[in-house]
Amino acid sequence: MTWSPHVEALLGAVGPLGNREFAPHAARWDDAGLDAGLAARCSEWGLFGLSAPEASGGAGVGMLGTVAVVEDIAAHSGSLAIRVAIEVGLVWIGHQSAVVA
Repeated sequence: MTWSPHVEALLGAVGPLGNREFAPHAARWDDAGLDAGLAARCSEWGLFGLSAPEASGGAGVGMLGTVAVVEDIAAHSGSLAIRVAIEVGLVWIGHQSAVVA
């Protein structure tokens, strides 16, 4: 699949981020749960706003781009990928609800 330059940039950033921040902790996260401060760091890295439009402060990569990024996260940590997928889904639902209202 051919990705937009924006999605390509995110995919290029997730690999090194995953090697540095996710992979060293993945086994512990799978056994003991995600660290308390991890959600705040994921938010800082922009992972929770992947599917939200840029005008709303998100990355605006759409659902397919989001799936590609979450898949890359899963290569480093399945537990974190699940958390990011849930958060992204909630953000997307919230945005869709706001558009309808």
